[in-house]
Order: sequence, then C-alpha cells, then structure tokens
Amino acid sequence: MIIGYPMSIKNSITAKIVISTAIVVSLVLLLTAFFTVRYVAQAASNELDDSMAASIKLNATEIEGYFKQHANGVDTVFRNVGLIDWFDSHTDRGQELDTPEFERVVEIMGREVKQSSDIISIFFGSGHTGEYFDHTGVSVLPGYNVLERSWWNDVKDRQKWTVSKVIFEPQFDEFYVSLNFPIANFKQRFIGVGGVDLYLTSVKDIVSAINYKGQGQAFLLDNNGDMVVFPDEEIAIVDVENRETENIKLDMLDRQNSNEGFTQLARQMDRDSFGKSQITWRGKDYYVQFSNVEVSQLGLNWKLAIMIPVDYVEAPVNEAVQSSALIVLFILAVTLIAVYFMTSMLLKPLSQVKEALVEIAEGDGDLSKTIAVRNNDEIGQLSEAFNSFVSQIQNIVSHVQDISAELKQTTASVSDISQLASNKIEASQQEVASAVNTINMMAETAHEIKEQVSSARQSAEVASDTSKQGQSVLSNSMEGLSTLNVN
Repeated sequence: MIIGYPMSIKNSITAKIVISTAIVVSLVLLLTAFFTVRYVAQAASNELDDSMAASIKLNATEIEGYFKQHANGVDTVFRNVGLIDWFDSHTDRGQELDTPEFERVVEIMGREVKQSSDIISIFFGSGHTGEYFDHTGVSVLPGYNVLERSWWNDVKDRQKWTVSKVIFEPQFDEFYVSLNFPIANFKQRFIGVGGVDLYLTSVKDIVSAINYKGQGQAFLLDNNGDMVVFPDEEIAIVDVENRETENIKLDMLDRQNSNEGFTQLARQMDRDSFGKSQITWRGKDYYVQFSNVEVSQLGLNWKLAIMIPVDYVEAPVNEAVQSSALIVLFILAVTLIAVYFMTSMLLKPLSQVKEALVEIAEGDGDLSKTIAVRNNDEIGQLSEAFNSFVSQIQNIVSHVQDISAELKQTTASVSDISQLASNKIEASQQEVASAVNTINMMAETAHEIKEQVSSARQSAEVASDTSKQGQSVLSNSMEGLSTLNVN
C-alpha cells in the first residue's frame, strides 16, 4: 500500500516552503549584500580619496608656504633702498668693491641667509656689468657673465618670477632650486635679476614624511615633469666635473623592468591639476593620487603625489565582502530556522488531517476523533471541513452497518429458500435421470427394430432379384417353345 509511506523532502510542504523561502531570502540577501558591498566599497574608496586629497592638500599647502616664505624674504631684501641704489649706480665691472657701501650690501644679503638654514645664498646678477653678487661678495669665476646665462635672460625677457630646475651643488653635496625674479630701480627700469638658492632638504623632509595611515609614500615633480623628490629613487644624473645636472623625468622609471604605469601617470599629471591612477613600482601595485603645488607669484606649478599599496586600499572592501557574506549566512540560517518552526506550527493541523486521512484509508482510523480548530484561516477551515467530512463518513458507516444487519437477515431467509429449491431441484434431477434411462432403453429397442427392418428389406431385395431371374428363364423357355412350334 502506497498510502502512509514516509514523507520525502520533495513531497513535504514544510520542506518546499522552507526551500522556497531560502531561495527567495538568499536572492534578496545576495542582492542586498551586492549593493551593500558596492556601497561600502564606494564609501571606502571615497573616504580614501577624500583623506588622501586632504593629506595632499595639507602638505602641498606646506610646500607652497615654504616657497612663499622664502620668496617674500628675498623680495624684502631687494626692497632695501641702499641695496637698490648701489646696484643701480654700479656700472663698472670690478670697481667699487672695497667700499663701505658694498660691504653694507653684502651684509644686507648675508643677514637673510643667516636667518634660515634652508638658504644657500641670496644673489644678484647685474644688468649693467654682468657680475654675479651674493652674500659672500662677487663671483670670482673666470669669465663668468650673467648676461650670457640662460636663466638670467629668461627672467629679463619674461619679467616674471621663475623657479629653476633641480640643480646639484657639488660644494655642498646637495640638490637645490633657485627662485629668480626681475629687479627694477625706483624709476621702474630693469637693472638685473635677484634671487635665492634654496636647499631641497626641507622640501624633501616634508615629502618623505607624507603617507596615509602609515602606508605608502609621496613624490614631487617640478614644472617640467622632472623628479624633485622621490624617496629611494635617483632624481638626477650629475656631472660634477662639468657642473652639469641632467634631471630624470618620471616616465623614465618605466625603463626599469619592475615598474609600469609611470609614463601614463606623467602624461596625466602634465594634463590635469589633480587626479588618480595606478602604477607598479618595484613589482608592487600602488594606487596614486596627485594634486597641484602652485604658487602663482613664482610661476611654480609642481605636482605632489602620494602612492599607497593597492592591497591596503582594497583591504576595507575585502573586509566588507567577508562581513557581508557572514551576515548573509547568519541571516539566512536564522530565517530558515524561524521559517521551519513557524511553518511546522502553522501546518500542524494539516499534518493531523493528513495522518487522520491515512488512518482512514488504511482502515484503522478512529472516526470519533476530530481536529481542534484554533484559527479561522485556511487551515482552520480545512480542519472544520475535515471534521464535517469525518462526521458524514461516521453517519454513512452507521447507516451501512444497519443495512448490513437487515441484509444479513434477508440473506438468511434467502438461504432457506435456496435450500428448499435445491432439494426440489435434486428430486427433479432424479426423475429426469429415470426418464433419460427409459428413453435410452426405447432408443435401443428402436435400433433393434431398425436393424430387423433392414434385414427384411435385404431379403425382399434378394427375392425380387430371384423372381426377376425366374421370369427371365421362363421368358427364354417360352421363346424356345415358340420356336419349336414354328418348326
């Protein structure tokens, strides 16, 4: 019998509801987790970008402040009336260099140098004599004439502040830059180029200290895309003997086998004021964000960048993914358990109906039992219908039992009548058998008579044949007698 076999998962409503709910909840949770992870990842990325941008801006402001401070300092020096008067009146090369007025000029320039350890020198290139003056006096280099120097003529032509390329100074074994600007007399006529030579040590210290929560490092490029500061990288090729410095551009780092992406980054930094990119430095991937270091007064438009390992940047995203996955699994497990128990409770009356129907189908059911109705929902209505159904079956069974009793009595009467009929049929069968025997005997007698008649008929046929033969003999005899009479 197939009714009442153990319930399999595929035939269980509870299992189907739990599985269906699990699928729906899983899809909802997966979609929620997907958008949550995207949101968290975007939020983490935005937080990183904002934090890096704030850090870069803060440090860029510090570098800008460094150059502004020294630009204002040297500008103040060359606003000294006595200084300007002496340089404007000095028109003979090599003359009047041992006067108190010149010593006063040297002292004025030296005073600013002494106030800051970052300053190598404050200088002036005379447009009248071509001489190069600094805080120590006048240059004694043979044949040195500022009128022939490109930096001097550049400032003269542009009549603006300029910032030199990174230059190596063998005397101090340090890299430096020069801030150059045009000097005019009180009649606003150009008389030469003043400036200040600054060590890059302070700028290097600022850049080297930049990181993001202890991760990564920063680098600095000048207006030409040359590296000014890049920790652990060579920033220039120096020919000490010829006092020449060949600056190294950022894109040249791609020539190293373990580096990639610097060329693209250099182009982006040359094109945009700020942005972000990704590079590979010494075999490791880095996320890079850059911004301007701009001092419009000086025509300074450098780029400060910070690079952070990609795995550190992606760590919050990975953590968010793992956390979301754990939360999804936990919610799914709790949901399934809750759905299972709630479904079991809700479907308990249905299970009782099923069990009662199985017992009825197997013939072992107790029709006097009913199912308690606790709610007026579909299952409660089903329970009421089942109770009504069982009550009707009970009435039908009771009626069938009454009919069965009457049928039993009727059957007994029919049995008696059948016995009487059986006896009469048996007597009739005996009479029929006797008649059959008589008929058989009559049939045998008739057969014997038939045989006797057949024998008489054969004898008659023989007698007829004999008579015919006698007639033939007689006829022949009569013909013979006739013949004899004729003769």
